[in-house]
Order: sequence, then C-alpha cells, then structure tokens
Amino acid sequence: MAFLLFLDWIASHILAYFILVAMFIMLKPDLTKKTPRHKEVLNTQIKYDILGLDGFN
Repeated sequence: MAFLLFLDWIASHILAYFILVAMFIMLKPDLTKKTPRHKEVLNTQIKYDILGLDGFN
C-alpha cells in the first residue's frame, strides 16, 4: 500500500511537470514576437523558474 502511494506521488509530480511544459509550449508564439536577445533572456529565466533557481544574482 505504501508503495502504491509513493508511485502515485511520483506520477502526480511528473504529470504536473508535463502540464507546465505544455503551457510554455502554448505561450511560445507570444514570446517569439520579442527581440531575439529578449527571448533568450526570457527562456533562460523560465528555465531557472522551473528549476526553482534564481539565475540573475
């Protein structure tokens, strides 16, 4: 029973990650309207946000 609960806990985190990735893919056309440099910084910021890091110290 504990193993099934652990498996469910892992599966929920994987599902949440895929939902986040799908949201960013849907937002991508809006991001490409910016200048390339701004897009690069924004993509880097999104990556750090996903990882929970502050990349601009």
